[in-house]
Amino acid sequence: MQNRAPISVRNKRQEQVSKLRLRGLGVQEISEVLPKMGLVNLRTGRPFTIGTIAHDLRQIDERWRERTLINADVWKGRSLERNLEVIRVAWQAWQATKEAVFLKVIQNGDAAIRKLLDLDAPLKVDMGMRTLIEIVTEVEALERGVIEGKAVEVKDE
Repeated sequence: MQNRAPISVRNKRQEQVSKLRLRGLGVQEISEVLPKMGLVNLRTGRPFTIGTIAHDLRQIDERWRERTLINADVWKGRSLERNLEVIRVAWQAWQATKEAVFLKVIQNGDAAIRKLLDLDAPLKVDMGMRTLIEIVTEVEALERGVIEGKAVEVKDE
């Protein structure tokens, strides 16, 4: 079993490592700055190793990635709901007044939702077309006189 620092000590160290990383410091620089902040390995009284700092940075990066994904999904959901609410209100206003300005609001809200959900991205359509590689391969096979394992007579004209 590994000797690990108490969670509170590790959390304090990782908090400082995170702040230093955000300021652009690399692993070596962070390992040099932490002792100046009074953060040293409690077991040895020495500065934290490069390996410890690198491990902290991997954990920090993973937490940032997770938070970013969650925050992006939450933001997307809130934005979607906000646009849907704008459309609902504009629709009710248009029904009550028949003013064209509300139709424009509905169209803009719809466009915002389509962009948010990437609904207007180009579609990849398989047209059943052969690739250039397939055509060249077939031509080469014809030139060799073999197609699908059968001898083919090639006539010179």
